Amino acid sequence: MARRVITWLAVLVTVVTVWVSIFRMPWILDPETARSFLAEPEPPWQGVLQLWHIHDWPVAASSRNSCLQTAITRLEKAYPGVFVEITDYTPDTFMAALAAGRQPDILCFPGGVEIPLADKMQTLEPPETLSIPFAKAASVLEENLWALPWMGTGSLLLLNPALAEEAGWETEAVQAGLAGEAFAETMMQLTHQRGKKNPTTIYGLGGGSGSLLPFAGGSGSLLPGSVDGETLGYRQAWDRFFAQETVILAGTLWDCAAMQRKEEAGRGFRWEVLDMPEELPAHFMVQWVGAMESGDEGKDQLARELVYALFGDAVQKKIASDTGCLPGVEIGEGIVLSAMQQRLYDRLQHGAVRMLRPGCALDIEEILPAATGDAGAALRLGQVFVDWTGDESPPTTP
Repeated sequence: MARRVITWLAVLVTVVTVWVSIFRMPWILDPETARSFLAEPEPPWQGVLQLWHIHDWPVAASSRNSCLQTAITRLEKAYPGVFVEITDYTPDTFMAALAAGRQPDILCFPGGVEIPLADKMQTLEPPETLSIPFAKAASVLEENLWALPWMGTGSLLLLNPALAEEAGWETEAVQAGLAGEAFAETMMQLTHQRGKKNPTTIYGLGGGSGSLLPFAGGSGSLLPGSVDGETLGYRQAWDRFFAQETVILAGTLWDCAAMQRKEEAGRGFRWEVLDMPEELPAHFMVQWVGAMESGDEGKDQLARELVYALFGDAVQKKIASDTGCLPGVEIGEGIVLSAMQQRLYDRLQHGAVRMLRPGCALDIEEILPAATGDAGAALRLGQVFVDWTGDESPPTTP
């Protein structure tokens, strides 16, 4: 017993001696060394970084801001004296801010928005963890990768079964009627009038902004002329679907998440998700993020660090669980997709995909004419998007 006690005392003395020699002695000999040892690492730059977030739907923007804030909190904790301020912009107010001489340090934006700052953005390296759809998206920028795709969603059709039944259609018949050339005829038959004194048109199909893009050009089915959505934004199209004025909404996972929130609040109604016709490309709606060049290497470094922080586990898991969207990294441990998310992810991995070029402006006035047979509109619209399939072929302009 005494030998064991002596052994433990010898070990303790050795540990204390080593600790003192490594850490304490420099303090005693050099007070300046002691202060530098205790001090927190000096950030390469101090101040407020401006993150601009462009969107056209405040509800979706709020959930994305929550993901952005997760990355921001980590950066601010790692670098005392560094702060990040998020400012929300619509495409119009974004252009107005640029015209007034302001500019961001980090820019988060969707496809379809003109970005005149592309030549002033830092060139980035793609994270090795990007999943196949997002790696394909990043390859569109080729050698000058001035923005990275960090989250996204894609095309889905939301059905109001009660309105379909008003028009004499069961859900199974609607899904069967989406295939090939039957699509346009099905949408026309689902369009009907409600009421006798002041009849309201209930459209068979509605959509906003880029959600009707899969129908515009290419070899897919053309839409009928009676489609509600010529100049609508995403939010307007969803509002009409929620007001039960549209039988089918060409929407996304964001629309599904919004409907689920309405149900949880006791204000929803019965709805179902239908698959996009196989012969049409899935519209891949990507959120991009990039960092501006400021001329200050320390500031530029922090802006890049924030960009790459969006690809960390905490943010990417939050994208999948809180926003209902698709994370930009490979689906691995800790990232759980819902059945709807998985169905869309598989389609984007293996099927035909259409994506708006980052930084190019989408003229939504061109979409419906292009989708209903206007060859000139289809040609003009084709300059702002790329198509690819799930194989190894690169994205191409149609």
